[in-house]
Amino acid sequence: MSRIDRVVLDTMTSQQLNAVRDALVANAPYNRHAVDLRGAISLFFARYYFVFLAGRDRRRRTRLQEFQRAHKGNIPLGFVLSFIAISFLIALLWVLVIVVLYWLKREMGIDIFPDMHLLDFIKN
Repeated sequence: MSRIDRVVLDTMTSQQLNAVRDALVANAPYNRHAVDLRGAISLFFARYYFVFLAGRDRRRRTRLQEFQRAHKGNIPLGFVLSFIAISFLIALLWVLVIVVLYWLKREMGIDIFPDMHLLDFIKN
């Protein structure tokens, strides 16, 4: 708050000040780690930093929310596989119906196209 211009700070209401404080506290670094090791390594051509943090995992709810947000709108794999299986079974049923109808037509001696038979067509 000390970096805010005094003129601007004087024009802010107490509600605005509380909102700014809450936002700053929410964005403050998380300092509840059992191990917090930070450092920097200087090489001839660049400088690299490292951070090693360890502690109790408190992210369960956050991770669940992130998972739900990331997978929202995705079609579940089980639904897709079920759709494919049902489509295959329906196609197989149609083929079976056509074969049975053709067999009945042949047994009854119905000749729709003279001198043309499906079995002759398949054999050649």
